[in-house]
Amino acid sequence: MSNRRFKAFLLLGVKTDLSMKPIPGGRITFVSLFSKDRPRYDILQFKDKKFDDINRCQGMLEIVAPQNKNLSLLEAMDIGHFYQAIRTIYYFCIIKNYEDYSLLPLNSRILQISPPWFMENLVDICTKEIKDNYMKTEIFKNTFNSYTGEPREGFEHCMPLLARCIDDKNFGLASTYIYRSIIDLGLDVCDWREQGYGRNYDEFASDSARESAFQNACKAMEAICGDFGSKKKTYGNRLGNVGIDPTELCGYKEKEPLFKKVSRYLALRDKLSAHGSGRKRRLKISEIIDFQEAARYIVLNSRSTYKLTKK
Repeated sequence: MSNRRFKAFLLLGVKTDLSMKPIPGGRITFVSLFSKDRPRYDILQFKDKKFDDINRCQGMLEIVAPQNKNLSLLEAMDIGHFYQAIRTIYYFCIIKNYEDYSLLPLNSRILQISPPWFMENLVDICTKEIKDNYMKTEIFKNTFNSYTGEPREGFEHCMPLLARCIDDKNFGLASTYIYRSIIDLGLDVCDWREQGYGRNYDEFASDSARESAFQNACKAMEAICGDFGSKKKTYGNRLGNVGIDPTELCGYKEKEPLFKKVSRYLALRDKLSAHGSGRKRRLKISEIIDFQEAARYIVLNSRSTYKLTKK
């Protein structure tokens, strides 16, 4: 992997259709959300030479380095992972996850051209970067042309959460845990809804996948709130300290106060852990998704307690 550092990277594998509302100037920045000394996301406008319609255009995500700094590919991949995680969490949907995201480093020559860009601009100007990262130009073209149909609002609604992932270490960690929990289970609330949110809803998932999904939901919640410990009387305070109302009703078909749901699932976690490698009851899919929803609510609605330090 190259040790070169770049001012910006293009995230390939997800696009939005901008034909109905092109971007003035070809780029949307979110300067009010992202810290100047941290990486940020922009939306770049692209046009396609295959179409005569001048309004035919699409948007793609660009990862931009902080002012007066550059990013390595590994650093940019960490930032790119946040979008993958936030997108899956935002929709709370397994089908919104795409494992084939990739990054194209953008050299100084392409950045001197004002968008909207064409794919051909990248092929002509970023030749070395394409060769280094995609082996063949055709592979890059196929990757570039992949289209996920993401609504523009989906991009924009994710931006505040992405900015917080970058600025708030605890939030970024919690988001990754929730994302892993959803991916580990391989099922989501859409599947449960089709079965009427029944308590006995179940599908095939290995015991290891169930436990991993359950434990990662716990880790997400504790990345925000800290270790809940064994004193249930303090659970409400833990939630309140990060701006969460512990009496907020939470759930789908059957709702209950959030602190009661948290207490119940933490007790279940402790009970399962106490059995170690011995025989223990199997986690239900309905329990895991219900707990994921509670942990997701805590993560997305929490108030940051992480102190941002400038580098």
